[in-house]
Amino acid sequence: MNKKASQPWTLLLIPLGIGLLFLAISFSSFSKNLDNGLYDSFLHIKPPIHQSKSILLLDVDDHAIDGIGAWPWPRNLMADGLITMKEMGVRYAVFDIEYINPSPPGVNRIYLENGLKSEFQQKFGDLKSNIGDLFTALRTRQIPLRGSSDYVNELMGQTDQSESDLYQKTLDVAIDNDLFLGEAMAFQGSSYVTLNLQRSFSDTLSPQLRQIAVRRFSKKINVPGAFLPVKMPYVDFLVPVKDVSLRAKNAGFTNVPIDPDGKRRRIRLVEQVAGRYYTQLAFTPLLDWLGDPQVTVYPHRIDLTGAHFPDGKVLNVQIPLDQNGNMLINWPHATYLHSFTHRSFYDVVDYRRREVALGSFLDAFAARQSWQAYPNGTPVLDLSLAWKALEAARKKALASGKPSEVAAYLKGYADWLAKMDAFDKSDTQKVLFQALDSIQSALTDPGQLALLHGEMEQTQKAFASFHEQWTAFKALHDSLKASLDGKFVIMGWTGTGTSDLGTNPFDNEYVNVGTHASVVNTILQRQFLSDSPIWIARTLMVLLPLLLIFLIRNLSPLKQNLAGVAFVLVLFGFSLLLFVFAGVYFQVLNPLVAVFLSFVVFSLVRFFSSEREKSFLRKAFGTYLSGEVINQLVENPEMLQLGGQEREMTAMFTDVRGFSTISEQLEPSQLVALLNRYLSAMSDLILNNRGTIDKYEGDA
Repeated sequence: MNKKASQPWTLLLIPLGIGLLFLAISFSSFSKNLDNGLYDSFLHIKPPIHQSKSILLLDVDDHAIDGIGAWPWPRNLMADGLITMKEMGVRYAVFDIEYINPSPPGVNRIYLENGLKSEFQQKFGDLKSNIGDLFTALRTRQIPLRGSSDYVNELMGQTDQSESDLYQKTLDVAIDNDLFLGEAMAFQGSSYVTLNLQRSFSDTLSPQLRQIAVRRFSKKINVPGAFLPVKMPYVDFLVPVKDVSLRAKNAGFTNVPIDPDGKRRRIRLVEQVAGRYYTQLAFTPLLDWLGDPQVTVYPHRIDLTGAHFPDGKVLNVQIPLDQNGNMLINWPHATYLHSFTHRSFYDVVDYRRREVALGSFLDAFAARQSWQAYPNGTPVLDLSLAWKALEAARKKALASGKPSEVAAYLKGYADWLAKMDAFDKSDTQKVLFQALDSIQSALTDPGQLALLHGEMEQTQKAFASFHEQWTAFKALHDSLKASLDGKFVIMGWTGTGTSDLGTNPFDNEYVNVGTHASVVNTILQRQFLSDSPIWIARTLMVLLPLLLIFLIRNLSPLKQNLAGVAFVLVLFGFSLLLFVFAGVYFQVLNPLVAVFLSFVVFSLVRFFSSEREKSFLRKAFGTYLSGEVINQLVENPEMLQLGGQEREMTAMFTDVRGFSTISEQLEPSQLVALLNRYLSAMSDLILNNRGTIDKYEGDA
């Protein structure tokens, strides 16, 4: 009795020991890595998150490197890109590029390669034309040699003026890159730069720049309790150069927590440095986009109160945080290049190049002498003057950063584009050449006819060149406008050779610039992921194995197996469905393995215990009982009990009549054969009728 009563409690020591073992294992990094792997598998099964069309990744990719030059680029190129982005209507321009160290004075390559080149071509082209006209006039005796001095002096004056003009233009080639980039950020109006948080104080950061960062980039965050502690808090930061820090709209930190297995699954949205709060790089402009809602940080969530979403909804949103204060990122189910919308940064720089080249071309086009025949002034001169006015307005807006002057420039820019398009579609060329044909038909002097014919040929080429340039420029403009207008643009170096690579659940070589896009998208879509509290999993990894064994301990082997498998499947299925439909990840791996292992060990112990019991019964009763009775005892050992059972039974005694006489007459071998024949038949008859043979004995 004692043995049987204590047996269930002894068996419960198996799941208890296994549960405690896995409880200890759950604190190890090995266990966390395995659990993260299961989380990744669940994330692959979960339906993919919708990707916002408002997010655009403007990549400094291989195409941009091939077209512009090796990275890092002079900062004026990024500034030119910002000017284009403003013209295209970009909503936010986020730089995942650090501008911490001062840049040496640079060269405005776009102006050098396009604008200044056109200026030189125009000025020297005019000089060549005037010199050629003078010598032609002298050769054809239109101007007497003695009266040519006045023309020569006028030509020398034009040469001196051209020299002075070109010198002033050349001064525009040298630029202060940092100042120009800062001015372009202010011009764009919603540019965001990076803070690099530090765990030790920076010796290179000037107190003035630190104060600028604290004053301009720290956030008003509501924290009802103590801020979430971290093992190694940040105490300082690296800040962009002064001209950038003063003119960018704001900044955010780029530090990203990495899980023990090296993957990026989560992000910290708010950090504390020296008692002030700062927000993550993409989260900073997103808050502005959401109407600057009140941000409240609790231990396990961040509340956004009164957030105005792009879909028109005004909501109070709760962003769940894990036990360390991080938001789980709901990554797109794709690699970097196949997630969100991408465009090469080369396109915005190329647009600016074409813009400058086209504006400079207008000067040379307007200077053609053939326009003197046009009946209603010089249309191209109006376009050229409008372009120069735009250049002046742009410089003024860049220098001041005033929204009113930027708006005035943009209006003038739109008007200029409309005028350029109207000119390209007009009949100006037809009207001009009709006038030139009339002049040509009236001339008789061969020299004058030759000059006019050459001018008409050059003018026709100029019209063709304008149409070609404008058509390509307009196509690029329309394409960029469709891609950039109203977009949340994130920029970074993504080309071959970039070191800013990481690993996420869907890509082992993920360009980390995309992390910011996924952060914004997770919050915009409001499809958050969360971890269940770890104490729940640790409690269940001890209790669930005990519960399972307690429930199945008295079941038959078949029912035990079915119940054990069902228990494991239900536990796994529940955790998977919870994640797929609710976005809550229950750390099921350790409880699941603990339950499964407890079930297996329990089943093995019961199996070997049962086999030993069956073997004992067979040995003890095999010589006395029929096989069928023994099988009943094996299957139902409780039939063996002290005191026995009351039954009506038949006892039969048999004997061989005259056995002594017979045995005396037979040889020993013959007697053995006779006994075997008789006893085998008799034994089979008894056993087949479920009888029990007590014994065989001789003469008693």
